[in-house]
Amino acid sequence: MLMELRGQGLNDAEIMRRMLEAMQIPDIEILLKGQPPQPDPKIVLEGQKVEIERNRLDFEVAKFEYDRMETEARVQKTIAQAIECLAKAEAAEMGPQLEMYKAQLQSLTAERKQASGSNQG
Repeated sequence: MLMELRGQGLNDAEIMRRMLEAMQIPDIEILLKGQPPQPDPKIVLEGQKVEIERNRLDFEVAKFEYDRMETEARVQKTIAQAIECLAKAEAAEMGPQLEMYKAQLQSLTAERKQASGSNQG
């Protein structure tokens, strides 16, 4: 009679246990363990969405870091080119104009160091 009440809001596992006891089946605990409950597909899907979003954000961070490093490399190249131009000018010219070039390069380098230091903090 209890078997007819399964799925009606009662404890189905207890109904099954009582039926097996009434039938005097040995080792019913082994039978009742059964399969572990399957995770809710909605929860699994939400977990996958979270993982995808986390991967997207990791990609964005990596892309930002790459772009920052690329910009830093371009700045360093520009400074190197300025030093090269200064060296050429120094070899070709003498006098106050050369000192002006040196002062401009020192100012550019100092500004770059200050900007680089504030970006890292």
